[in-house]
Amino acid sequence: MRKILSIIMLFAFTVADAAVVVTAKAPASVGVGDQFRLQYIVNSADVDGRPQIGNIAGFDIVYGPAVSTSQSVQIINGNKTENSSTTFTYTLIARKEGNFQLPSVTINVDGRSYTSNRPSVHVGKAGSSYSQQPGRSQPYQQPAAQSRSSQGSHRVGPGDLYIEVSSNKKVVYEQEPVLLSYKVFTTQALEQLQGKMPDLKGFVAKEVPLPREKHLSVVNRNGRAVQTTTWSQYVMFPQQSGKLTIPSIPFEGVIAYANRNVDPIDAFLFGTSATTHVNHTVNAPSLDITVKPLPPKPAGFSGAVGNNFSIKAELATKTPRENETLTLRVRLHGTGNIDLITPPEVHFPSDFETLDSKQEANTQLTPQGMEGDLMIEYYAIPNHEGQFTIPPVELTYFNPADGTYHTVSTGKPIAVRVAKGNPNSYAARQRLKNDDIRHIHLDPLVSGSNVSEGREVPVYIAYVLLLVAFVVAYKLMQLHQRRRGDVQGRMLRKAGSRANARLKDALARMQANEPTEFYAAILSALRNFVSDKLALSPADITKEKISTLFAERGVPADIASRYSDVVANCELHIYGEYGNLMRFLKEEEKMKHTLFIIIALVCSLSLSAQDKAEADTLYSQHHYAEAAAAYSHLLKANPRNPQLLYNLGNSYYRLKDIPHAILCYERAAKLNPSDADCRHNLTLARAQTQDKFYSSSDLDIAWSFNRLVNTFGSAGWEWLSVLAFALLLAAILTLRFSAARRLKKWSFAVILLSAVCTVVFNIFTALQRSKYNDHSSAIIMTTTKLMSTPDTTGTNLFTLHGGTKVSLSDTTLPTWTEVSLSDGRKGWVSNKDFEKI
Repeated sequence: MRKILSIIMLFAFTVADAAVVVTAKAPASVGVGDQFRLQYIVNSADVDGRPQIGNIAGFDIVYGPAVSTSQSVQIINGNKTENSSTTFTYTLIARKEGNFQLPSVTINVDGRSYTSNRPSVHVGKAGSSYSQQPGRSQPYQQPAAQSRSSQGSHRVGPGDLYIEVSSNKKVVYEQEPVLLSYKVFTTQALEQLQGKMPDLKGFVAKEVPLPREKHLSVVNRNGRAVQTTTWSQYVMFPQQSGKLTIPSIPFEGVIAYANRNVDPIDAFLFGTSATTHVNHTVNAPSLDITVKPLPPKPAGFSGAVGNNFSIKAELATKTPRENETLTLRVRLHGTGNIDLITPPEVHFPSDFETLDSKQEANTQLTPQGMEGDLMIEYYAIPNHEGQFTIPPVELTYFNPADGTYHTVSTGKPIAVRVAKGNPNSYAARQRLKNDDIRHIHLDPLVSGSNVSEGREVPVYIAYVLLLVAFVVAYKLMQLHQRRRGDVQGRMLRKAGSRANARLKDALARMQANEPTEFYAAILSALRNFVSDKLALSPADITKEKISTLFAERGVPADIASRYSDVVANCELHIYGEYGNLMRFLKEEEKMKHTLFIIIALVCSLSLSAQDKAEADTLYSQHHYAEAAAAYSHLLKANPRNPQLLYNLGNSYYRLKDIPHAILCYERAAKLNPSDADCRHNLTLARAQTQDKFYSSSDLDIAWSFNRLVNTFGSAGWEWLSVLAFALLLAAILTLRFSAARRLKKWSFAVILLSAVCTVVFNIFTALQRSKYNDHSSAIIMTTTKLMSTPDTTGTNLFTLHGGTKVSLSDTTLPTWTEVSLSDGRKGWVSNKDFEKI
């Protein structure tokens, strides 16, 4: 009978061991703000992993899961049975009232999944937990092995478990590392302890890796033997000055107590747990750190704070070639905030196109900060072959030990010899694909521009002369049309009267003792009389032709001979040697004066051309800084020369001074709108700016119209309008007096076309002149703040960067100006931060 009973009990224990159950337990009622535990108990020790419950609506998970296991052994009639369980404990805080169902979890045991139940929790008002409201139904009572430290006989006093916080420094500079230590003191059997440093606004915190297995040592504190160890350490890097506070941090711990109510033998025989695990929260105190600001920062300071910094540089690319990427490797070594340092600036030659750098830190955390190396690789693409120099790379850091700044350098400049590259390389193709600015203007220096502030006087004179010529031509052609058949007879009838008038004038010259003028009048009278009678032009009258015509008309030979003698005598007196000599002397004096002016002008132009040629040579040899200085010097004598402004803009572009390049291109385009190269380079320079503001002028239609208007300057459109007006008047005359029907049709079409062109060209002239006379545009030359009011205390609307074009709205204040952006927004900037176009 006893043997049968043993077999039945053994079978029952085997079945119980085989059935895996996951049970979720939580209090039935809590109050808002109360902490409570949510436990998931598995009757097995072979659990794979930990459960994941995610976020729970209405609750905060402050800790968990804490994992605990228990085992029991039973021996009945020599048969040994082992029972085990695993408990996952989460600590939650209720945040709002209501009835909630806590989540279930799925736990894997021996490759199979088991799901728990979902416990319900009622959350009442703050302070209304089940312990304070006896009228409510009592929650599930934790077994003694899982009871809270505040319940039962296991209470943790202030001296039983506490944490002290210390720092190696209480007063530091910004970015100076501070070692923060959390030291645990306990008289209890501490099995687990976990606390996490929150994200701090004023610090960058890095946790020092410590061994996971803590070895506690015994010390005497206030006459008591306590166990202690350094639980966690952090290296703190303060990011701002002032009194900064490291807040109190809660640590969630688990303390093991011996269960006095369980006999050890019974626990061993019947599987009752001999240990009670109690969750306990202990708060580490806060700590204040005084952070001093760094002294005034020198130029080039990259934020490095520490000691023993050094810097080295080497050209990783041994044979650099044009259009191919070269690598410069810079190594920083030291102790401090090394992984928070801004990489030092490398001043590559202006002919190099720089790319984004790459950095990699190889450091270890020490109480003095980060110790190790920061490797930085800088990339650049040389555009041309040749010999170049990279200046030494410098690092300026602050040493808190002596409170001063130090500068370390890589030493000598780095010589770079760039060889001829492959024209079919990827970088070369990309550069051609992405385009580049067009070359400088190598033409000789030409003064002036093709725009004007107002309509030029010669244009007015041209319009007046055209109208006068039109009226005169119209009258003459009208008169010619009426008297076309009687011209020759009229000339014959009036030939005598004209000759008599000229002879009277000749006698008056004789009486006034003007022999030369007398003979000239006699000669003019004879020639015009003969031309009228013979229907010839005075220019066609020669001695041979007159003799022939006289013979044909039957003029007596003696009269013809006398006519020739009189003409010869008059020419002798008019063109004699004395008169020729006097005229030569007068002309020579004029010629000397004119020649002096011409020589002076040519010399001046040749000197300017020589200076410009030297500046062009400097640019072509990639000495862009020297070329910019030369063009600037020439502009002092020729401030309105678009060629010099364009070339200076190219120099600034190559120097990567985009704001000054845009300013020069804008001024050159204003003086010479038809310069397509300038427009192209201005577009590329604008693409380099950080600010991108768009307006209606960026639309395709507006852009095409502006491009058409910029084909010529105002002066060019003015003279084109004059030509169109002249064509209009000529077509009107042709239509009025032409007898050919086809010519009349063409004349009518030309009239319409020339009339439209005259109007359009004048409109374009007005548009170009309005652009030239517009002095309300400016270029932002440096990064500046756009303020809501003309004062530094106003609201910073946003930041403007160099190269942005703005319109000046209000310039009445001495130090501030209201500007408008192309998208319509307005604000105030300081006058020193922009230059007018």
